[in-house]
Amino acid sequence: MRKHDRVNAFIPRAPARDRDPVAIASGVVTVAFGKPIAAAARCHYCPRPATTRDHIVAKTRGGADSWWNLVPACADCNSKKGSDGSGCWCAFCERARFLYDRGHRPSGSGVAGR
Repeated sequence: MRKHDRVNAFIPRAPARDRDPVAIASGVVTVAFGKPIAAAARCHYCPRPATTRDHIVAKTRGGADSWWNLVPACADCNSKKGSDGSGCWCAFCERARFLYDRGHRPSGSGVAGR
């Protein structure tokens, strides 16, 4: 291990989801699965407070529980969208659909990649 590698190993880094240039450019607040949604988080689709996580590519269609496929949403918007994949066309949501189309699936999902 080189000297600068040892030094950099101790510098705490923000999670990848917090450094993602597409999320930052799109103004998307990323959420992790299994972690609480920040109290100040707003719905990705409307200005109301977020109370749930919405899968951009629905789990019923093979979508992943990954930060790049989750956005904060209010319960009304989440239930209205359902498993329909056309909720939003920002760069962040477009990328989630692109990754899904390229075969990114959760392991053991039973949905084959392309």
